[in-house]
Amino acid sequence: MMGGDEETIRRVLDRLHALRINRIRVALAWRVKNGRVWFENVFPTDKFKFVLNPWEAERPDDVENPRYDVTRFNVPYWQKWDRMMKYAKEKGIVVSAIFYVDGRRPGTDPFGKAGMGGPDEQRYYRYAAARLSAFPNLMWDVANEYRHFRNDARAEKMGTFLKKPPPARPRRGDASPGAFPWRGATRPPGSGPTRAPDGAPTREEDGSTGAATAP
Repeated sequence: MMGGDEETIRRVLDRLHALRINRIRVALAWRVKNGRVWFENVFPTDKFKFVLNPWEAERPDDVENPRYDVTRFNVPYWQKWDRMMKYAKEKGIVVSAIFYVDGRRPGTDPFGKAGMGGPDEQRYYRYAAARLSAFPNLMWDVANEYRHFRNDARAEKMGTFLKKPPPARPRRGDASPGAFPWRGATRPPGSGPTRAPDGAPTREEDGSTGAATAP
């Protein structure tokens, strides 16, 4: 969803609110050419693209090789997150922020297995937590399907790491199939229906794939 412009993001949230959807999953880092990677006929437009840039990049529109500088965050991108979280809160929508979607694809994960859980990746998690944790409508996804590009020890380490930064400690989880052994985290309620504030059943819609966010 965060590949959209401000108007598109608000229109998507308005649509989800009208459909009584109260929880979405949104990628922080994610780069693909178009929606065909998920068998969806969704393509970039002048209002929506499939590349996200949490860091400053030498080639921000290059899908597979953006040449990130992971020591410098792309502040306008994170400011867009601030505005999205505030508007989602106004609409009663909880946002599950996913640190990586399709992290095994070239360009999405600048740290790789050699740097997983290291100082640079910790800086990413620390910055995101410091910036977004004050929003009461926030949840964390350590990664989406992390076992494709990370190991369990790293998931445990980074999930625990997210407990530390003040001022708030949102719920944490992951979106990987199979066993869920993490002691301090909770799996997001993606296996069943959520409920609207008045108790009426509603449904979830994934804001990370582009299928629900295309203009």
